[in-house]
Amino acid sequence: MIRTRLALSVLACVGVAGTGCASAPMTSSPAVNWQNHETIRTCIGDPDAFKGGPMPVCHGYQRPSEVPVPVTDVHYVTIQLERIYFRDLPEWTRDADVSISVSVKGLLPGGREYRRVLDIAHVKKEAFLQLQNVSINFPMKYENRVTSLEFRIEEIDDIKAARKWFDAGKKLLKGVQSSPLAGGLMGALLISEITEDVATVVLDQLSQNDHVFALEQVDFLPVTATTDPNPQLLFTPGRFMVVAVPPTDAYPQMHSLYPGTYPSLLDRRWLMEHTQYDGGKLTMKDGGGSYLFTPYVSFNFAILKRYAEVNPAVSHFK
Repeated sequence: MIRTRLALSVLACVGVAGTGCASAPMTSSPAVNWQNHETIRTCIGDPDAFKGGPMPVCHGYQRPSEVPVPVTDVHYVTIQLERIYFRDLPEWTRDADVSISVSVKGLLPGGREYRRVLDIAHVKKEAFLQLQNVSINFPMKYENRVTSLEFRIEEIDDIKAARKWFDAGKKLLKGVQSSPLAGGLMGALLISEITEDVATVVLDQLSQNDHVFALEQVDFLPVTATTDPNPQLLFTPGRFMVVAVPPTDAYPQMHSLYPGTYPSLLDRRWLMEHTQYDGGKLTMKDGGGSYLFTPYVSFNFAILKRYAEVNPAVSHFK
């Protein structure tokens, strides 16, 4: 039986209101393209090794020879979203209802894309938005393909229609996931179809203003199908953080908004030297609290080994 953790905590706050935003200044939101990103990961490879307390972060890229136990087609994969943090949502000039969605490619058979609306939230100008603790997908058999993730926040025009379908889909998913059928072909098929149908209808209600806030697609390569010996972003068990970084032309504006506090260069090296992973989020090593400079997404690739005779049919459906 699949038990998907659907305990969402969505926080939309303005200025300094709210726990996650206490140290953030009340400033005007800069129009920055946050698609540029760096990928880091916790230095401990075992995703179950986290027992509390800060963990150092390392380079997200690895050489295939450095991976002790590659993920192969005897493994099943669940992607556990631990936190989405978007600061200063740009260019929303009024209160808005938004959808937070994820797209996963490479896990479903036949090259199918898995789309899911994670939540619908109401935000205000210069808002902070957090989403945490939700399983993105049901366990799927890994088939040695490139696995791609993309996260998007988009403004909704018809909130009533979007909310109606989102709530109905969530209720239906809860029923399927608590059923003994969830571990078999029928359950896997139903869950995939429900999330796709809900995403299609909800995203049809998007605003014509085309307000989109997204992190660029991140591609994780299969270890066993990789011939390049150089460090790459490989699909391995563990916690990864995709952290947005400013483009070069944004630094003067960021430095003027946050004088004396904003890094002179926010890159992978700076993140490894100054941040750590603690309690499901990025924090500052110097005791400065949560990392708040830019949006980021943290997630855990949880890997299980199952065999068809034990848990049939989650693997292959068309």
